[in-house]
Amino acid sequence: MIRFFLICEHEHEFEAWFRSNDDFDTQK
Repeated sequence: MIRFFLICEHEHEFEAWFRSNDDFDTQK
């Protein structure tokens, strides 16, 4: 699992877990 800390255009922070970079790219 890969853990990402994401920030949206309104500067809200989100923590997300993905099995792979491909899974992350699919949901971008």
